[in-house]
Amino acid sequence: TWQSIGMRMQIVETVESEMRYSARTWNREFATRYVIDLEGRLVEFSHFKHFNNESYVKDVIEVASSFGCTVGCHHCAAADLPNMQPLTSNEIEACTELIAERHGITSSSPLLITFSGIGEASLLRTPMFTSAENMQRSFPLAEFVMTTVGIRPDFLASIGSLARRVRLKYLQVSVFSADALAVRAMMPLGDGLGYSPQRLVDAMAAEPARR
Repeated sequence: TWQSIGMRMQIVETVESEMRYSARTWNREFATRYVIDLEGRLVEFSHFKHFNNESYVKDVIEVASSFGCTVGCHHCAAADLPNMQPLTSNEIEACTELIAERHGITSSSPLLITFSGIGEASLLRTPMFTSAENMQRSFPLAEFVMTTVGIRPDFLASIGSLARRVRLKYLQVSVFSADALAVRAMMPLGDGLGYSPQRLVDAMAAEPARR
């Protein structure tokens, strides 16, 4: 059990694995997935250590930003979690710091923090951006990845302002299909928000400085 700023967290399960990859700078990954009881909610954060053969490359912490997800993608188990609740920036930071502490990650460690766990960035902009800015101060060498399913194209413009405050490596946009009706069928919230692949492509083209 770990206490932080009046917050109770407990790691209730870990799952470890080793995988081989063919990435540009690394080819081995040691993964530890954590199920964390955060004030009665079970959330998943993950840690990955990357190697190129036997040479250490970097640590990665995969961050969740909500318990459950309002987007409700049919292929994602998060859609079945009841009573979706966004995590606060303090909760995101506390879970990240817990994992960093367990793996000996310090302010001088090569670190990638990726917001690719449960949660849709365009709907949780404030806690995600606030936590990223705070974690940049705690881990000055860290780089960040933000992810979105493109449900809110206007979100892409806000990434530009974030990149002036944190070391943003890239924005990851998941596109299921170029057919808007197919995407809406898979992503129910997309129907209510009028998901359009063309609007998404236009928003990406308007941000030439972003990778």
